[in-house]
Amino acid sequence: MSLSSLSSFSSIVTTPLVISALLLTPVTAQPIQNTTSTTIDWNLIPPSPNLTWTPCLTTYLCARLTVPLSYVDPSLGTTTLAYLKLPARNETLSTPSIQLNGGGPGVSGIYTLLTAGSSLRSIFSSSYNLIAFDPRGVNNSSPSLSCFPPTNPAGQKWENEFLRVVDEKDPQSIRTYYQNALGYSKWCTETHRNTTAAYSSTPAVAADMLHFARLESQSRGLPAEDAKVWYYGGSYGTVLGATFAALYPQHIGRLILDGVVDTDDYYAGRWTAGSADTNLAFSDFAEKCHRAGERKCAIWAPSPTAIESRAERAIDSVRAAPIPVTNRAVVSVPQLLRIEHVINFIVLQLYSQSSFPALAAGIRSLETRQVDALWVLYQEFLDSGFLRQMDTAFLACLDKDKGESAGGALGLGLETVEQWESYVRETGRVNKWNAGGWLGLAGMCVGREGIRALGSRRVAGPIGANSTSNPILFISNSIDAATAIRGAHKMSSRFPDSVVLEQRVNGHGFFGFPSQCTKAHVRAYLEHAILPAEGTVCEVDVGSPFDVVV
Repeated sequence: MSLSSLSSFSSIVTTPLVISALLLTPVTAQPIQNTTSTTIDWNLIPPSPNLTWTPCLTTYLCARLTVPLSYVDPSLGTTTLAYLKLPARNETLSTPSIQLNGGGPGVSGIYTLLTAGSSLRSIFSSSYNLIAFDPRGVNNSSPSLSCFPPTNPAGQKWENEFLRVVDEKDPQSIRTYYQNALGYSKWCTETHRNTTAAYSSTPAVAADMLHFARLESQSRGLPAEDAKVWYYGGSYGTVLGATFAALYPQHIGRLILDGVVDTDDYYAGRWTAGSADTNLAFSDFAEKCHRAGERKCAIWAPSPTAIESRAERAIDSVRAAPIPVTNRAVVSVPQLLRIEHVINFIVLQLYSQSSFPALAAGIRSLETRQVDALWVLYQEFLDSGFLRQMDTAFLACLDKDKGESAGGALGLGLETVEQWESYVRETGRVNKWNAGGWLGLAGMCVGREGIRALGSRRVAGPIGANSTSNPILFISNSIDAATAIRGAHKMSSRFPDSVVLEQRVNGHGFFGFPSQCTKAHVRAYLEHAILPAEGTVCEVDVGSPFDVVV
């Protein structure tokens, strides 16, 4: 691919990933650094144990809330959380406030609101306050999760160069990744031996959600004990939402859980259930490519099966011979595009069928070995923080069950490299396209037995509840390479009276795809707690992704 096509190629790739990134891909942390272009100086906003809003960014309100490290034992100290509020158009003392979590773990809620607030409001309506918060350790909230301080440039360089992907078909890649992760885990364990980072687990964040709702109720002259949480969570945000519902089932106002994670799989640290439909998602890409025709799809072939075979050959060619990147307009020193970069590229492009033209173009560039555009895209993600996910790994590993019964699932045992090799190969047989992009996160938890979540309630047994104060709305797309729809049905079965609304599209998260049907059901739920009928499937108001002109 020539340099003249860099701009158009990057726009194809990155534009549809904005929503998807909010639902899954985390932003780097120190605490996770602010990658937005806002001019908020959070240091100028005094922290307070009370909910005190300060005008910021013209139409928003900001707050820094001091909360206990542990609600079980407040004497242990405090930490500070950053909040951003987009007020309802005609706010009153009874206006519900919808708390947001766009994924991760580790996505900045403030980033979510600033970049996707208009999309959320177009679906929810302007009748609700939208409340973004950076969870513990994320973006502008403490404590710090980083294993390297900013004053350690070598550590920052290591994180930048470490691609959290393993090639499941290469024994050397599998073993090397394990040893790298083991060394990093030992380093992190030593770094955080005496810090408060272990107070940042998902149950702790769930407690923060209830604490916020109680403070808001008090500020409105209402009893704190009657507070109800209104919440939208996407991807990992569904883990947070389901955990909240299990811990505080009688404090649910509305819960919309979108792109639903199997919490057993998450708390076990396996990271495999969500990507169970990856092969199906790629086959759907091949079918849409074939229907689009040779003029519109860069790797068209006479049949969908032939397209998949063509893609496999292109990918395997990089596995056999990585591609040098030497264009001085793109790199300052010679670089090498490796199979790990390709696997990560496929993970990202399968978040949304809107990215299918970019996926085809990227695979075609592997065939021609003209990958300047792919390298530029990779660097753009590095610069944005989307690929520097070490602090995300810290949060996920903190949540991982260490052989106990939290979440109702036995923790994935990776005490030896042989266990790791077996796990990688087993998963690679199920997902042939990008298994290594998901397994890398599981692998980051090797050797972290010394870091355990502190100060918060744990869920005994599987995540679920016998009853809830209001029913939960689960939403899932028919095909989702990141959170397969079976996860939504499994989680719904744990919460009586909840319903799964299916949206017929290939992608991660519902609000990246316009659907009047879905919007109507979401609004009925928010306004009246009315759920769609069991088995409801909504069509989306979009055509073939290959018909989009860029």
